[in-house]
Amino acid sequence: MRRKWDAQSRSPTYAKNTMQDFGLAGSIHSSHDLETALRPFRVDNRRSTEVRSTWWGIFRRSPEYRRYYLGSSNSYAGGMNLRVHTYVIATDAGSAPNYEPPAVTLAVCKPRIRKKAKVGDIVVAFAGSKVNPISGHSVVWAGIVSEVVALTEYWNDTRFASKRPDRTRIPDNFYKPAENGGFIWQPNCVHGPEAQDRDTGGVNVLVFSHAWHFGASGPLLPEDFGLRMVSRRGERIAELTDFEWQRLETWLNMQSQVAIELIHYRKSCSNNMPRSLPLSPRPGSPPRRRC
Repeated sequence: MRRKWDAQSRSPTYAKNTMQDFGLAGSIHSSHDLETALRPFRVDNRRSTEVRSTWWGIFRRSPEYRRYYLGSSNSYAGGMNLRVHTYVIATDAGSAPNYEPPAVTLAVCKPRIRKKAKVGDIVVAFAGSKVNPISGHSVVWAGIVSEVVALTEYWNDTRFASKRPDRTRIPDNFYKPAENGGFIWQPNCVHGPEAQDRDTGGVNVLVFSHAWHFGASGPLLPEDFGLRMVSRRGERIAELTDFEWQRLETWLNMQSQVAIELIHYRKSCSNNMPRSLPLSPRPGSPPRRRC
C-alpha cells in the first residue's frame, strides 16, 4: 500500500503555502527547530504530522528547495550527504517494522540503527535467506526517517496507542516506562521478556511518514547504487549525494508495492498470552518473530 505522499505535497507551492499557514516559513533550519515549532500543535497530531512531512518536503528534496526556502544549498547536516542505513531483515511479519497507521515504525530489533539514525536518514532492508532464499539483493522495505521518538515516550504517545498489544495482533509498542527509569515488558506475541535488553538498548523509535513496502519478493536493487549487502547478514551505513538519492527514490517509486492488511482494532494477541513470567509456548499461538 502506497503511503500518502503525492505529487501535490512535493511541489514548492504546496509546501510554501502549508508552511506559511502554520507560520513556519523560513524558520526551520534543523530538526531541533522543527520539534520546537511543533510544540503548539501537539494537541492536533494530524497537523503536527503534516508540518513534519512538509518540512521534509522543503528541507531535503533537493538543493533548489533548500536554496529557495532557506537561502542555502547545504543540507541540514552542514553539507553532508544523505545517510543510508542498510541491513538484512530476518523476517517481514509486520512487527519490525510495523506497517500499521499512523506511520511505519521501527521500535524493536535493530538497536544500532535506531540509536544512530537521524531525521532525514534513509533505511533500506534487504531480504534474509528465510525471507527470500533465492536473492539476497531484493529490497523488502525502505523508508525515510521523519521523526525520532525516545522509547521512553513511545508508550504514552497517543498517536501510537494502536500499536500496543491490547489493540493489535502485531504490536511494537510493548515496553511501558517504569518509575525507576527502566521498562515493564507487556505480554505480546512478538517478543518475549528475554528480548527486552536488546530492544530497549536501541533507545529510540524511528518513524517513517514516507515508506515503501515490497515484501519477500521485492525488486532486485541495481548494483550500480552501491548499496547491496556483501553478505546476507549485518548492517552498514553509506552516504548518497542528492543526485544519487533522487535516482534511488525514482527507482523505489517505480517498483510495485504489496498491499498491507490493516489489522489494528482486531482481536489482540495479548488476550491469548499468559500474564505470568516466564512465558511458555501455547499450541496454536503465533510463533515469536525474529529480528
